[in-house]
Amino acid sequence: MRSRWVLVAQSVAGLLLATVVMEFWGGMPVAAAAETTTTRKDPLPGFAIKLEVQNGFTAFFQEISGIGSESEVIEQKVATATGQPIVQNLPGRLKWKELVVKRALTNDKSFSTWRAQVETGNLKDAIFNFSITLLNTALQPVARWEGVGGWPSKLNLIFPFIAPGGTPTPVVEELTIVHSGLVRTQ
Repeated sequence: MRSRWVLVAQSVAGLLLATVVMEFWGGMPVAAAAETTTTRKDPLPGFAIKLEVQNGFTAFFQEISGIGSESEVIEQKVATATGQPIVQNLPGRLKWKELVVKRALTNDKSFSTWRAQVETGNLKDAIFNFSITLLNTALQPVARWEGVGGWPSKLNLIFPFIAPGGTPTPVVEELTIVHSGLVRTQ
């Protein structure tokens, strides 16, 4: 059995050999370069995020986090064919991440109104389906997610500290949305 250091040394030697060959031949082979340009997926340039809530209001944000999910990990103790005990990790319950959106505070009170429905116990009118759209600099959609059963669990205002003589910065409105599912459709 080879030691870990021998395997690492062989990997490094292979990378060095590949680098030397590429330099000698003047870069990547033509066939590989053509394949890379046709199958390459560039990152999507984001400019703004649009939130559309089923009850009719639409808002734009500069920042969003939490688009995703996770599964709890269940450790199951089993034995191999030879009787050796091992632990298998299996997927458990699915959990959707909380969405956190941020924007500069405006005179639009739609978030406060939405959150107030939850605060007063009016959950029937507070839970909506929604969509999130990533827009490019031309305000064209480049990615879209559809959400189910969303409602605002938190609404925070962040007042930045301004040093005497400093430049004023806008107050930030931060909305946390919990939901029952999110699917990328574009």
